[in-house]
Amino acid sequence: MVGLALSYMLNLEADIRDLFWCYCYLETNMVSIERCYNYTNLIQEAPNVKDTDKENWPEKGEIEFKDYSVRYRPTTEIVLKNLTFSIRDCEKIGVVGRTGSGKSTLCLALLRILEAIEGKIIIDKQDIAEVGLQKLRSAITIIPQDPTLFEGKLKFNLDPYGRASKEELMAAVERANLSRIIKHEGDILEYEVQENGKNFSAGERQLICVVRAILRVILIYNISTTK
Repeated sequence: MVGLALSYMLNLEADIRDLFWCYCYLETNMVSIERCYNYTNLIQEAPNVKDTDKENWPEKGEIEFKDYSVRYRPTTEIVLKNLTFSIRDCEKIGVVGRTGSGKSTLCLALLRILEAIEGKIIIDKQDIAEVGLQKLRSAITIIPQDPTLFEGKLKFNLDPYGRASKEELMAAVERANLSRIIKHEGDILEYEVQENGKNFSAGERQLICVVRAILRVILIYNISTTK
């Protein structure tokens, strides 16, 4: 009996170690389950498509905020409160302010990632709350401070969905003078872009994103690339 007890005691350390490892593994996976459960309880976004969506909306791009207020979560403070201003079509404006003043929140509000608690945003005399999310977000293009590029051909980075013709791509490239910046023998659209655009400067990456945004507008509204 003593020998049997000693034999089991030698294995007890390994069993305890395995027990603690399994407990830690269980706790780690429970966090993942908790996150999945939280996702199932998220408030669903508004419909992507509505019957009232207009095909050629927006036409000019006039933007108006009317007594607009928004917060990030129901339990947090109001970030933008009773905001009222208007932007005319083709007008260029600058929004300045300290960190946390709500500059990025304006972009989230325009895309309806944040829904208004009061007031409304009107684009071309149309309340964006009455527009399907797919229509709204496809009509707005944002170029972030840290532009995103993908590893692959320049053609893929300019037109990820492959909807533009080669002539349209080349016209946009020439208009943006990308052919002068990117020194490449042969077809410039076949130029290899490294991960995160490491072979470009920050300004060049932003310029590529600008061309991508212009192409998106051209394809949505069937605008001639010669304009």
